[in-house]
Amino acid sequence: MISEESEPASDSLTRAYARLLSNELLPSRSGSLKASDYPLHCRGPVAVSKSRVKAYRDICGLADSDDLPPLYPQVAAMPLHLQLLSTPGLPGRSVGVVHVGQRVKWHRPMPGSVPHLDIEAILRPGKAHPRGQLFHMDTHLYDEEGALLWEGESLFLFRGVVPDLADDPLDRVPPSAPGIPEASESRDFKCPAGIGRSYARISGDWNPIHLSSMSARLFGFQCPIVHGMWALARALAEVGEQADHSLIGQELEAWFNAPLFWPSETRLHVSPGGGWFQVDRAGRRPKPALWGRLTPIHEYASAKRG
Repeated sequence: MISEESEPASDSLTRAYARLLSNELLPSRSGSLKASDYPLHCRGPVAVSKSRVKAYRDICGLADSDDLPPLYPQVAAMPLHLQLLSTPGLPGRSVGVVHVGQRVKWHRPMPGSVPHLDIEAILRPGKAHPRGQLFHMDTHLYDEEGALLWEGESLFLFRGVVPDLADDPLDRVPPSAPGIPEASESRDFKCPAGIGRSYARISGDWNPIHLSSMSARLFGFQCPIVHGMWALARALAEVGEQADHSLIGQELEAWFNAPLFWPSETRLHVSPGGGWFQVDRAGRRPKPALWGRLTPIHEYASAKRG
């Protein structure tokens, strides 16, 4: 069973990061995986730490509940994600990968009283991107009977890969944010100093672009970047205060259009009913950094593990 500790990184996370760093030092093995080697897959039970769940709620501003937080499976799956990202032969650099988009489907309630979570992760290549290579990380959470409770799809950009733009690249990833709907409510949205390190201690995501100005500059950023999943969780917490529906049976589409730096003060816009939201990066000309929308899942049905 994979340990999910409340410490900065469990043994499994430490080993995974060690593999990740060792692969970075072996450029001759970069990109050696063939198309037939994909998708990469791993699955395992992840033990639940109540203290870690509470710390996650606190840092994301979430209210107490008997169920797991809406995006918590993504955090719990970090050891599995790192196991896949540390696979020798992936193209480009896995350290410094950029999270550009996220989809989530909430099929059923996720009880917080279970001793462990049955999670699987799948990594598959996407299309070429002008700045590198896109990859999809699929995450599934099952109950004890094998029914699908939660599923997420993360879109990652591996920079440092020479793109084959002849391979029908996506028109625009991430897509431009739509205009702010009328009657939307706006409020302050703060990214406090040190939030990258604080969230890393809880999530296990120690990507250097989030930790300090010095480490972020190694990957081309002048300031440390807020974790996209922290900003998304905080935005959903604010949306929840205004939403007139449960997340169960809903699907989230979210895009990270521009980095949010810490510390900074930004603005959050939420549409009436909470079906759409946007976080603007502060400045003389505010720029959409994160936007998302919630829609009903069209096919709300039981899914079994294969």
